[in-house]
Amino acid sequence: MPDSSPALGLGWKVGFLGVLHMEVFGARLDQEYGASVILSQPSVEYRAIVKMLAKGKEEADIEKFLEPVVKVRMIVPAEMMGAVNGLCSECRGERGEISSIDEDRLMIIWRLPLAEVVVDFFERLKRLTSGYASFDYEQDGYMETKLIKLTITINGREVPEFSQIIPAAMARERAKLLV
Repeated sequence: MPDSSPALGLGWKVGFLGVLHMEVFGARLDQEYGASVILSQPSVEYRAIVKMLAKGKEEADIEKFLEPVVKVRMIVPAEMMGAVNGLCSECRGERGEISSIDEDRLMIIWRLPLAEVVVDFFERLKRLTSGYASFDYEQDGYMETKLIKLTITINGREVPEFSQIIPAAMARERAKLLV
């Protein structure tokens, strides 16, 4: 969909099937058309439950934020279960069922925030299991979460196009990566 901003100019909002797909798309635009592109990190839409917007007040009083979550079904080598569970815990997940497919493979179900899955979850899972894991996911509603706005300023001016809504627990780590 076409988009425009004062900081970045004319552009497009495009949906990708993951970070690798996004990087390949950007590289092809550069190689085939000489088009220099700015690619931003994938994001998801959050929901805000507003208490009340007072007259004359610019910002709403937000009661809570809701984050989209997905039910992730993975088939992994049995000896990798501990490492995969560690990855899912690191991604703020809630463990679900575990079932045995055969002697060597398990099916593990986790409930993960969609924001964790769209960024680099699949790449990390493949790296962790040397390519022997597979996964799929389906929408599984929303969960309450604590979010903050990480504001990016350049030369003392806020650049909303680079600002991000992120989980409060990840704010310090994400800010350090950007500085």
